[in-house]
Amino acid sequence: GERLELTQNLFGPSHAGFAIARPPVWQGEGDNDPIGVVLTRSTAAPAPVTVAPTMAAARGPHASASHLEVRAWWVKVGDFSSQRQARLEVERVAHRFARQFDAAEGAVDGRGRSYSARFTGLSEASAREACSAVRSSGLACQVGHQA
Repeated sequence: GERLELTQNLFGPSHAGFAIARPPVWQGEGDNDPIGVVLTRSTAAPAPVTVAPTMAAARGPHASASHLEVRAWWVKVGDFSSQRQARLEVERVAHRFARQFDAAEGAVDGRGRSYSARFTGLSEASAREACSAVRSSGLACQVGHQA
């Protein structure tokens, strides 16, 4: 009885004279969420995750800092006078060299009159490989390490 009447009131017109207040919902609600999403072009399945009770156990008996891949390298593909030009170059290079920059994040750095088009989050080997591919096509490229 009563439970059925309440369910009917939530989804249909009220026949018992009860008014039910529903919170308003607007289209696009949550668009101002401060969480950023970075999309990549990866089609590979994610690597399996192993859970260990401690960091030492997770690294294994032979792991050390020199064995862990460090993704603190960047590739700069140009300097531009406007942020828009730099962003367009990041998009163009990301599309043209999708295999090399698949795991990297494209970014525009700078202010005023100088904006750099960069890809960050690369290992040293992948940054050098990507820059070599970009240079071989006649474009400027520079490899660097994040401080």
